Formats: sequence, structure tokens, C-alpha cells
Amino acid sequence: NASGRAPYQREVVAKAIAQHPGLTASEIDAIVRIGPVSVRRRLSDLKNAGLALRGSPRKAKGMAVRECTWYAMERQGELL
Repeated sequence: NASGRAPYQREVVAKAIAQHPGLTASEIDAIVRIGPVSVRRRLSDLKNAGLALRGSPRKAKGMAVRECTWYAMERQGELL
């Protein structure tokens, strides 16, 4: 947060889940390229702010492990 990257990262992750609903964190990182740890942190931030919803787990493309899917919450009158 001190570097100011967190707000930018939240914005790009929020846009990614709005444009590509149902992706896993690994799949989101393949799009936004901010690093898997940062993606997971921003997804958690968005979930805690009521802007993201964690879905059912599934295997991500090219991954052996299951990851949760993510969706943007519909927020009346707010832009993501």
C-alpha cells in the first residue's frame, strides 16, 4: 500500500473479473500479469469490499490443483 500499487492492482483485477467472469486467480494473473500473490491479495480485498464473489472451485487451465472461480458483484450505480 505504501507504494500506491494496491489501488491500481485492485482496479485491473476488478476489470478482469468483470470482463471475464468465472476465471481462477491463475487465469486472472495470465491476463493482468501482476503476479499470483498480488492477484490473490487484490481478490481478497475486492471480496472484503463487496465487489467480488468467490465461486466454485475448478481446475485452472494447465494447473493440476483446483482454484476458486471469481465473479464481479453487481453494484447498482457503481463502475468497476
